[in-house]
Amino acid sequence: MQSQHFLVGLLAVILAGNSWSQSNTSTPVPCSSELYKAFDFWLGDWEVYSNADGVLQGLDTIVKQNNDCLLYQHWRQQTDAYKPAGALNRLEGRSVSMFDTEVWRQVWTDNGGTFMPLKGGLVDGNMVLTSEFDNPSWPIYKWHWEPQSDGTIYNYGFVSTNQGETWNKYFDITYRPRNQTSQH
Repeated sequence: MQSQHFLVGLLAVILAGNSWSQSNTSTPVPCSSELYKAFDFWLGDWEVYSNADGVLQGLDTIVKQNNDCLLYQHWRQQTDAYKPAGALNRLEGRSVSMFDTEVWRQVWTDNGGTFMPLKGGLVDGNMVLTSEFDNPSWPIYKWHWEPQSDGTIYNYGFVSTNQGETWNKYFDITYRPRNQTSQH
């Protein structure tokens, strides 16, 4: 008799498990909608060149993580252009970017002590993110990523020190897919 109760109980658990898994198959996977894929054009392993002189500025790797819910960036500067004052090493930074159901958000951090939260979204197929600092006396940064038909990405940034009345371009670069045989 006990074995029958055990078998009935086991069958109930199996059937309950099957109905649970069947009901969950219709539940959308987190971060699977097209809104979460809007910045996927940035994914890859890149060499990044200055548009002014063609010099290699950095190596950048962007991958998806956390069940494709966020983009993770690892930047390695190849010149001393943005070397932090007093630092022994060239600029190295990381960011995480994610769509939060309304806007894209990014947090950039680097070995110079920078912590920069940005937010924004697609504008005519291009990603545009603007810094969001609590202190109105701090500069405002606006970064643009424009995918090109040849597989490159045109990336540039502006800074405003007068609350957006005027803007100055402070970087102008192009991402090119990294040649895996490159020895940089």
